[in-house]
Amino acid sequence: MLEKDICAHLDEIARDIISKVPVDIKDKIYFAGGCIYSLANNRQPKDYDLFLVDNSLVDKLKQLDIWDYTSEYALTLGKYQIITKYYGEPYDCVGQFDFKHNMYYYKPFTGHIISANEEELEKQFDCYNFLHTNELIFNENRARDIDGVFLRIGKFVARGMIISKQTKKKIKKRTTKKSLREYKKSRKSNRNYY
Repeated sequence: MLEKDICAHLDEIARDIISKVPVDIKDKIYFAGGCIYSLANNRQPKDYDLFLVDNSLVDKLKQLDIWDYTSEYALTLGKYQIITKYYGEPYDCVGQFDFKHNMYYYKPFTGHIISANEEELEKQFDCYNFLHTNELIFNENRARDIDGVFLRIGKFVARGMIISKQTKKKIKKRTTKKSLREYKKSRKSNRNYY
């Protein structure tokens, strides 16, 4: 799908979620993560992750009685997830994602998808360089959750992505058995996240 088509689709999704949430979120949200990657590769997104530019609305949103599911990470309404654990300006927030194919964001009604990949920006790559690969490329500099990164590899591989042994080894080297056990235990109570 072309950028203009992705933007038009996400604008439609934004209109829908804005109409369903009785709090003014229009200028406070942006799309990021897998939905942009899926659309760029002509796939139906499994869900749409929306991030908030700051935490000013988090408490108001959590108090609403419209959510299908809530967790410490997100508020879910159908295929929409408003992420509450991580928030901030798009470049800063999305720049900390695990894998580079997910490091793109879209502010509704702007008409442009933006990369938060420092490598793309520094080398002036085509903005879609990492959107059109099925290889998992680890964000070594900024990934915020190394244990979760390692455990999420399986999810991406199940969706047809590949990861080199070298990259997998690099990620695993940064984890510990104890931290992986603790992470798995904490994840059991938050299955809807990621």
